[in-house]
Parts: sequence; structure tokens; C-alpha cells
Amino acid sequence: MSNSNLADRYAKTLLAMCEKENLLNAVHQDFVALTEILESNLEFIQFLSNPTIKLQQKSKVLQKAFEGNLSGLSYRFINFLISKNRISYLKNISDSFVAMVDDKLGKGKGLVYSAIALDEGQLARIQSAFQKKSGKVYTFENKVHKSLVGGFKIQIDDLVYDWSIETKLKNLKRQMLAN
Repeated sequence: MSNSNLADRYAKTLLAMCEKENLLNAVHQDFVALTEILESNLEFIQFLSNPTIKLQQKSKVLQKAFEGNLSGLSYRFINFLISKNRISYLKNISDSFVAMVDDKLGKGKGLVYSAIALDEGQLARIQSAFQKKSGKVYTFENKVHKSLVGGFKIQIDDLVYDWSIETKLKNLKRQMLAN
């Protein structure tokens, strides 16, 4: 079974538990924070993934790090992963769970690549346009991409919307050569 399938299975289980116990928002907040911690701390992921470190030691470290800082369900779920020797998949499970809940709540994330940094007003207009189109509330992160001459590209999941000058010129050239 691939890491993605395994992560999705555990994330779906956690989602069902959250809905059953009416703790979706609390656990979602826990896992958003947990994802940020895991993304910013490569050593922690390596520690969790290291097969030579005993599960009891991992459990003690996680207890010190998270006990009292997470909701009871989140903490129990992490302990469950430890007991099943699946704690090394925590980052993948966390990413999958956050994405599932965001989708359920009508939220999404995307990247806007532009030649220069966009201001808050420009990002807000892009967010508004995508909300009207999809009904989802998107949060966009702007990344300056020096290879773009002008315009911008937007990436949401696997979709890329390309409004760059380069692409417009290529399309224009293709149209002119077709005639």
C-alpha cells in the first residue's frame, strides 16, 4: 500500500472519529498546527521515521511535546499511531486530514506565481474571483517567479491557470500560424 493510500485511510478514520465526537474544529486546528511544526522541523520527522528508535522513546518525546497542547482526540490518535507503528506517517496523515477537512469546510489553498510581489488587494481580487467560480474560500500564497515576464500563474492542487505573457504570446503565435 502506498504512503498516500495509507495516509488517506488513517485521515478518513480520524475524520469519522471527529464527526462522531463533534470535535472537527478542535482536531482540525490541532493538525493544522501539527503540520506547520512538522514542516518546519525536519529533525522531528527524521526522529519519528527512524526505525532504530524504540516506540516507547518516541511516545515519551511526543508526550512531552504535545500532552496538554492538543485536544484529547488528537493526542489519543497520535498514541494510536505509535501503538500501530505508524507514527512515521504522521506528516502524510496530517496533510491528508487537513486537506479533507478543508475540502469539507469549503476551503482551499493555492499558489500565485508572479513576476513581482502582489499586494493584498490583488490577492483579494484573485481570491474573490475563485470563490465566485468555485464556491470555495481560497487562501493564496504569492511566490515571485523571476522567469515570468509578466502576468501570473495560479496553481490549485493539480490545476494550473496560466495567464502569463509568455503563454499568451505562444497562443497568439499558434493562432497566427494556423491561419
